[in-house]
Amino acid sequence: MGPQVIRLRPAPHCRTPILSYSLAIEPAQHFINWPAGPVRRTSAPASSIPEKTDRFIVTVDLVADMAVINRSTFFLEERAKE
Repeated sequence: MGPQVIRLRPAPHCRTPILSYSLAIEPAQHFINWPAGPVRRTSAPASSIPEKTDRFIVTVDLVADMAVINRSTFFLEERAKE
């Protein structure tokens, strides 16, 4: 199996706070590198899977703070109310 590119990670500039994140790949013998691209996106090329395999399992555990953000809240200046 050749190298695989995995894009299952939130962007570092996302508004939702990420409390924890982990990525697990089976088979266990692999190498993960997290290079940052030109637009701050990250991808994980899983390479160096040395032996033939009959499975490729990717498990992502993510905990996010899903607080409600009211995007329509705004304030009017007094002179704009009339």
